[in-house]
Formats: sequence, structure tokens, C-alpha cells
Amino acid sequence: MHEPPRLSRERSHLVVAIVIVAILLGFVGFNVLAGATLRGARADLTSDRLYTLSPGVRPLLRRLEEPVKLELFYSVESGRGIPAVATYARRVQEFIEELVAAGGGKLSLDVIDPKPYSEEEDRAVEAGLSTIAIDGAGQTITLGLVAIDRVDRRATIPFLDPAREAYLEYDVLRLIESVGRTKRPRIGLLTTLPMAGATGGTPLQPQPQPTPPMQVYEQMRALFEIVAIRPADTALPADLDVLMIAHPRGLSPGLLRAIDDYALGGGRILAFIDPLVENDLSSQGAFGADAASDLGELPRAWGFEWTRSQVVGDLRHALQVQIRGRTGAPQIVEYLPWLALDGDAIVRSDPAMGSLTRINATTVGAIAPLSEAPGGVTFEPLLRSSAESMLIETARIALMPDPAGLLASFVSSDRRRTLAVRLTGVVESAYSGGDDAGSAPADDDRDGGKPGEAEGGSGASGGAAAPGDSSSPRRGSAPATIVVVADCDLLFDQNWISEERLGPISLGWREVAGNGAMVLNLLEQLSGDDAMLALRGRGTATRPFERVEEIRRAAESRFLAREQQLRDQIAAAQARIGELQQEKSPDRRLILSPAQEAEIDQLERDVLDARRELRQVRFEMRETYVSLGRRLMLFNVVLWPLIVALSAALWTVHRHRRTRRGGVR
Repeated sequence: MHEPPRLSRERSHLVVAIVIVAILLGFVGFNVLAGATLRGARADLTSDRLYTLSPGVRPLLRRLEEPVKLELFYSVESGRGIPAVATYARRVQEFIEELVAAGGGKLSLDVIDPKPYSEEEDRAVEAGLSTIAIDGAGQTITLGLVAIDRVDRRATIPFLDPAREAYLEYDVLRLIESVGRTKRPRIGLLTTLPMAGATGGTPLQPQPQPTPPMQVYEQMRALFEIVAIRPADTALPADLDVLMIAHPRGLSPGLLRAIDDYALGGGRILAFIDPLVENDLSSQGAFGADAASDLGELPRAWGFEWTRSQVVGDLRHALQVQIRGRTGAPQIVEYLPWLALDGDAIVRSDPAMGSLTRINATTVGAIAPLSEAPGGVTFEPLLRSSAESMLIETARIALMPDPAGLLASFVSSDRRRTLAVRLTGVVESAYSGGDDAGSAPADDDRDGGKPGEAEGGSGASGGAAAPGDSSSPRRGSAPATIVVVADCDLLFDQNWISEERLGPISLGWREVAGNGAMVLNLLEQLSGDDAMLALRGRGTATRPFERVEEIRRAAESRFLAREQQLRDQIAAAQARIGELQQEKSPDRRLILSPAQEAEIDQLERDVLDARRELRQVRFEMRETYVSLGRRLMLFNVVLWPLIVALSAALWTVHRHRRTRRGGVR
């Protein structure tokens, strides 16, 4: 017997209500249960795995000798007016909370709001954090991080710049690790350059000319313990964190073997080598002879070769110089061997390089991996030329360079060349297994051997011939990290920093390139924990609307192109007026001719039309943004929730109908 229709409808409504209430109760119950049982559980669903820690980070945190307290200072009220900063501050806090959870009790976090005129603001100022002005009314924002150890030693990041979001993991871990250090890193410095200053003369200037220490050396000395190593030494100092080599020449056989052993034991090395050091005449010998750096057979043992007798010329990155033309008048030309490396010439994925905007380098060599390099050694470029490059013999630029001639003879090889590289892995010995590591090489002929090929060029890969017998070379006992930069000139002050003076008074130094920052970043990275060496740039939490960006770029391109056309039209019209003015007699210069009046009238009409068109372009661009924004808002706020609700309702009705069909009639 069938139920009355009204009773059937009431029963259906009751079933739907019961289902909705059950879903709500189940949702609330699940969240309560999850909050109680899954409090420590985490799932990283971001596309770039932003909250997944890199391998080695957890062991690094648990190797901390002392607990570290982190204080994150963030101006909440000021940040509300800057959505990008507010989003990034939340991203920083969530990431540090992930580190705290992984630290096994070694880390703690306090989030502090330094409100104006509060004790918290005084603490932020005392810690040396930066306050950024955000308007003309004196409102500022603070977003900085302080790390404190048990004995109140502190290290800070004055401002957590959203532009460095990709390196957030590296920056925070470097801060934590720096607090845990009980002493400054110990850097062994082996160089034939006057980095610490010099008082001697040169082959071309025999009279002593005192020179002050390089600024990069002064900055190194402030951060690290520097231990000097002479080329004639036969051993390396003990307990080095990093070995830095700058323009090695005339190294003793014993020192070459000591460097070899240091690499085999998993040492960290930062080496600057150069086909031609233009800024140091004392290293060139008479008339520029034998100017290249010399690491013996170590480059081949470490898995690379380089152009000892050639430099890289790069048309895209070449610096401009002024020369005298054939007529004697000054002329500006690109000097191919002098490079201003920026943009994609700097490998941004490496945290030591990512924040650098420009590196000035001169007469740079090219580095290439050996095909027979030790297995497991990785070759990661840090600096690269553009594809518009070629190799130039050093003989063409050592004494009397001809910038115009080099430019005229330029032929692009259509290939990018590596100028700086990071080598990581277990290397082989430069000396055969049967040789005594402390003895002199059997053959110390620096002119022996055939020059190697580096990226298509014919430069020697090393000086000393390999000594000993033909037995297999020894392999290292631990992975080494070796950074090689094929330029030493970038260390000199004139390539990256200048002193501002007012007469005899020094006003300080002004950086024009990031050469010094690159050296310090690499030394800090190499002297840190093993886990720090493996960190690379990550993704960012900011996910721009790609379609919106395409529309913006297209509109701006149209606007700028049309604007330039209009500027050209106006300039041409003004030039025409000038020509008409010159055609008049001197006594009538202040009186406009009919042709000039017509020209000016036409120009004014063109300007009005141009302004009207530019306003229309701006209006269309704005309307495109607004229209797209409306569609996105409707989809996210209205359409998508409606789709979900409708799907749930249809599913509920479908289940109810199936239940009725299967019920008692």
C-alpha cells in the first residue's frame, strides 16, 4: 500500500535534514578527533614542497651543541596594509615552526610584535633590526629574526626580504648555525696577490710603492680567522675549515701534495685562477710573460680543465671603454674581455649567488668538465657567459690591447662558457698510488705535457706533469667541495668598490658590484655544516596569476611601443620647425611663417590625438584587469561553492531515491 504523497514528502525532507545534520556532526567530530590525535602530523601539498625540509636539515638541527632560541619580530598592524609582506611574514613563521618541530627540542620560537613606543620595539632596536618606512607619516614595519644561544650570544637577520624567499631555508639555517659556533671559521689563504697589502715594486716599477690591503681581505679578516700560507711552504696548517687559493704560482711540490691530500680528505677549497691578472703587474713577469695561474695537475685530478692561455670575450656582457678613433676623436666601444655579469649569467639557484645582481670580471678563463672526470663528481656552474662569446688568446691583450680590433674580429661561438664552478664529490689524487705523499715529484718540468682543450679552446689545464708510475691514483675518503673561479681580477678594489672622498677625508666605500659579497658568501657557505652545502634555492609561496601577467605584459608592450612612436613623431615635428626657422632671414627669426604656423597647428593636433589614444590604452588595460578580476572572484567565491553544494545535493537526492525504491511499498 502506497504512502500518502504529503507524508512521503515530509519523510523525504526529514531524511535530507538528518543527512545534513549527520554530515555537520561528522565534520566537527573529525576535526576534534584530528586535533587531538594528529596534532604533530603534517602534509606538504604545495607544488614546490615549500614546507618540506631539505635532506640533512634535521640532522643539522639535532647536532646543535646548545639550544637556540629564535625571536621573530613582525609589526602586525603595519603589515596589514602591505599584503605581500603580511603573506611572507606568515610564510616565515610557518617555516620556522616546521624547523622547531624537526629540531628535537633544540629550537624554540617567540613571535614578537614591536608596537610603537613599546618595550618590544626597544628590543628590536637593540638587536639591530631594520625598520622600513612605509609612508610619509612616520609609519614603519619590522620583519627580522634574532637567534640567541644559552650564553646570550646573538646573531640577526635585520630584515627578512621577501625578494629572498627562495633562500629562506638557507638564510635561517645559516643564522642558527652561526650562533652555535664557539669560534670564528679558520681560513687558510694561499696567494701570490697583494691581498694583505704590499710594499715592494714591480718589474715595470722597481721603486717600492706601498699599497693598502684589498677591501675583500679586510672584510674577510673581520669575519674569519685568516692563516697565511706561502707558496714555498711544504704543508698546510692544521684544522682549516676552508682553503682559499688566489692566483697560485710557483707552488712547492710538497705544498701541491698537501693540497691534494686535503682534497682527498673531503676538504673545502675556494680557488681563484686566471689566465692573465691585469691588475697585478708583479705576477706577470717581464713584458707580461707567464702570467697564468698554476695548480699543477690538481685541476685534472679534480675533474676539470681550463684555458690557461685564452680568455673569454662576451659581446653581450662586455663593458664599454673609451678609446681614440682613427680621427683622434674619443670613441666608445665594447671591450670584449671585460665583463659585467648580470641576469642569467649568475646561477640563482645557489644561495651564495642568488642575491647578487652584478659581478665585474676581467680577462676570465673558461672552465669545462673532463670527460674522464672521477665518477660521482658533480659540475655545477655558478657564473656563465652568454652564447655571444668567443675565446681570445692572452697574447692579443697582454701588452697592447686593441678594443676596436677585437670587436671587429668578433665571431660568436654560439655557446655559453662556464666561468665559475662548484665541484662536489670524491676526487682522485693527482699523484699515482705508489708515490710517497711527502716526496717531491719525479718530474717537475712545468713546461711538459700537451695543452688541454677547455670548451673548444686550446688552453693548458695545468702546469706540472704528473709524476710517478702508472699505477691507479688514490681515491678520496670523503666528498670534497671545490669552488673554482677563473678570474682573480675580480678581487681587486677597482673592479667592485670605490672610495668616496672629500679632499683628504674618506667618506666611506661605495659598492658598484657584488664581487666582495660573492667571496664572503662562498666562504661562509664552505665553512658551514655539510648540510648547508647541499641547500639550493626553493620555490616561493607567491603564486601569480599567469594569465593576468600575460595580459599586463601585452598591454604594457602596446602602450610603451605606441608611446615611443608618438615621441618620435613629436621629435620629428620639432626638428622640422627648427629647419624652417633656420631657413628664415636673421631679421625675421621671431616671426612665424605660414608654414611654421601650419606645422605647429598639426603638431598640437597630433599631441592631443596621442594623449587621447594613450588614455584609451590605459582605460582598456584597466578594464581588462577589472573584468578578469570579476570573473575570477565569481568563479572562486560564487560558482565553485555552488558547484560543490549542487553536487552534494544531487548525491543526497540520488541516495534517497535509491533508498525509497528499495524500501517497502
